[in-house]
Amino acid sequence: PHTAVAIPFLDRKGEREGGPKPRRIMTSREIPPEMKAVIVPRTGDASVLELDPSHPTPKLRSGHALVENEYAGLNFIDTYFRSGLYKREPPFVAGQEG
Repeated sequence: PHTAVAIPFLDRKGEREGGPKPRRIMTSREIPPEMKAVIVPRTGDASVLELDPSHPTPKLRSGHALVENEYAGLNFIDTYFRSGLYKREPPFVAGQEG
């Protein structure tokens, strides 16, 4: 499964910045129906994390973009939610900061 769709890096003027070359932009019909996702089914330590290899891809909404991530990490906000330090209703997909 794929994670979603790649978009180009643009500066404030709408011009391409340096960085990796973007993959092609997909139409909404080409977005795969499933993606890999790390799920937090309940609060706890890192052992509660579950990899879902066929999680439904979010629906593309007007004014939003889906971005394909080759690599992703969990950051502080994810650990705060996972541990229960910050309140969030489980289950949820980790990766708040992309």
